[in-house]
Order: sequence, then C-alpha cells, then structure tokens
Amino acid sequence: MSSLIFYTDENQALIATDTLAVSNNKDRTPFTFTTKAFPLPHLRMIIAGTGLGRFSDDWLVNINSSSWAGYVDRLDHQAPSKLAALWQLRRAADPSIDQLTTTVYHFGFSEDDGLMRVYAYKSGNNFLSEPLPYGIATKPPVEVTQPFALPEDLPNLMQRQRDSQLLTPEGDRVYIGGEIHVIHLTQSGFYLYRYHTFDDFDSDRSKILA
Repeated sequence: MSSLIFYTDENQALIATDTLAVSNNKDRTPFTFTTKAFPLPHLRMIIAGTGLGRFSDDWLVNINSSSWAGYVDRLDHQAPSKLAALWQLRRAADPSIDQLTTTVYHFGFSEDDGLMRVYAYKSGNNFLSEPLPYGIATKPPVEVTQPFALPEDLPNLMQRQRDSQLLTPEGDRVYIGGEIHVIHLTQSGFYLYRYHTFDDFDSDRSKILA
C-alpha cells in the first residue's frame, strides 16, 4: 500500500514514493519504513512497486541475480511469466494474498533507441505487459493541475492523496506516510534523495518501535 508519483519523458524518469508500510492486520498499524523504488544502474532502469509488501523486493533480487535480465525492453519479454511464477510462489506460502494486489513498474532506457520506456505489470491482469505513455501519473489518483513543478509539488500531491484516502473505507484505504523519497534517472545517471518528511513521522516511528 503506497503512494507512487512519477513523471516521464523521452530523456528522464522521476519517481517519488512514500516510505510507510503498515501491517496486514485489521487495524493496519504502522509496521516499518521501507524503500519502494530501486535503482538498477547496470540496466539503466528503476523498479517500483505498490500493493503487496515485499513483492517488488523479491522481484528486484530475481533480476539482480539473474543471467536472463536485460535492459528494459528485453526484460519486458521475460517479466510477465516470471512475475506470475513469483506470485504463485507467494500464494503457495500464504494463500491470504489472494485478497491483495500488487503492481510492478519498470522505468528504463531502451537499448534500441536510447529513449525512456515505462511498463506496468498488475497482478489483477496476470502481470501482462502494459506500456505507459509519457507524462505525470499518480497512484492513488489525484488531479494534477497544469502547470506543475517537480519535485516542488510532491508534498502537496502526496498530502492530497493522504487526505483523499481518509474518505475511503478502511478495508480499501491506502496508507501513506513516513518520508517522500525520489529517484531521478536521466541520460547521465541516477540522483536519489529524501525530499520531504510528513508531520506524523515521529508518531508513526514510535508505533513501529513499540
């Protein structure tokens, strides 16, 4: 359960996530702070995940230790079947995940033309490849007024996501908090940084440590 905000064009991808992870119990209490987007410099790409906790972590390990993973376009041919197989392994270990969903995102530069590519793979769609267009996207969705500026508008956008989720039934709610972390991938490389800390960071941290 996460916030994901990203902007892409031919020459860059800027990805922002929150860091809060909550428990799977009824109360959805803060469980830990975690990283939700990962750079893979040797593939010139970024992996991000929303939904089921640690699934994108497992996928990262699969890619980073494999001999079959290539740049983002080549990886796109392998990802649907291998993500589906990984999901089945998680289901076998914990059948309760059938009540949950996850989406994995790949951002990276193509070997063919050197331009940015974006793909989404959703568990609810059996991880079929979904190429995404350039522009800005938010999950959970909030309206982005034009013109926008990134990263300057990130705290406002993510706070609006948090506010909208308070109006959502608890069973369907996305819990967002901790800090805003940003990965910016350009033709020259990666830039990773913490951009914002939410007001309830300390109280969530106390609950986690307790």
